[in-house]
Amino acid sequence: MKPSFKTFILVFVILHFSACNFQAQQTLQTDPSCKEVFNVVEEMPELIGGMSGIRDRLRYHTEGRVIVQFVVNKNGTPINLEIIESLRFEADQEALRLVSTSKFDPGRMNRKELCVRMSLPILFKLQN
Repeated sequence: MKPSFKTFILVFVILHFSACNFQAQQTLQTDPSCKEVFNVVEEMPELIGGMSGIRDRLRYHTEGRVIVQFVVNKNGTPINLEIIESLRFEADQEALRLVSTSKFDPGRMNRKELCVRMSLPILFKLQN
């Protein structure tokens, strides 16, 4: 018996979302120095090089936005990356790559470096 088009689409969708979920799970890292994660601190983490540094390293070109949520640890390294607004698999992978290879000035409270949760929108625009 020949599989129907609906069956093919259903299998494709299931595999696509399974791959996206697997990728999100792969990006989780543990950091023993991050026993407590803050959402707001006096000095929020700052992306070294700014968003222009992200745009300069962009390899995948499309239109849209991916939002990545992560924790900036006490060393300024993003950990526990997770896509909270997806565009498509390739764009999501590119956003994860861009954020995971970025460096931040860590967040601080009373001059003490802390682990801080952040969200960063990665905007994709086609060049003319």
